[in-house]
Amino acid sequence: MRIFLWMGIAAVVPVVGWAQSSFTEAREHRATDDVAIGACGDAVNREVRSRNAMASQVEVDEAHASPATESRTDIAGGGHLRDGSGGTRKFTFRCSYDIRAGNTSNVSVWL
Repeated sequence: MRIFLWMGIAAVVPVVGWAQSSFTEAREHRATDDVAIGACGDAVNREVRSRNAMASQVEVDEAHASPATESRTDIAGGGHLRDGSGGTRKFTFRCSYDIRAGNTSNVSVWL
């Protein structure tokens, strides 16, 4: 009986180690996604304001990250801007974030 119990515990230990490793990787991935979303949000804000000088408020309402390569994450989403007359316009965007370099590229905004 003790042999089976010991073997059962030994079989569970690698699974627990794998689960902890997976959790750590998932947490790091979410942190990277948050950084990428923030950087792309800033780049989108600059792009919208450069194309619409009367924009008094630019907000990213939603953004989704998807890994494109080992060192690049693509971000897509939507938002809205408030123009000088108080009206609201929606926009969508795409952006790439280079994880290694820490910069954005391919910022596209559709107003």
